[in-house]
Amino acid sequence: MNWLHEWTFSGLRLSLPLIFAAFGGLLSERSGVANIALEAYLLASSFAAAATMSLSHSIPLSVGAGLFMSALVGGFFCFLHSLCPGRSNYSWYGDQYFNGKPSPRFL
Repeated sequence: MNWLHEWTFSGLRLSLPLIFAAFGGLLSERSGVANIALEAYLLASSFAAAATMSLSHSIPLSVGAGLFMSALVGGFFCFLHSLCPGRSNYSWYGDQYFNGKPSPRFL
């Protein structure tokens, strides 16, 4: 019975980051905008946290570095999206999943 507990808790521990990413995707879908960059946030924040932990051996500092890197990646994606505001809706007939605004073909 001990191996069953270890196996279950190991699976839960290894799948926890993906569960959090799926929950973040669920929350962004409920707000009306699909976030398709969740894996990028996971990769950037986990790399920053692991690199900071190996250099400083400080858990609060590594958690802060992970949060900062995730916010930095999100800001970078927002900047890239702001370079062409509305263009993907009106010129390329995109839909709300990429902009948060309805496409003119649906109006």
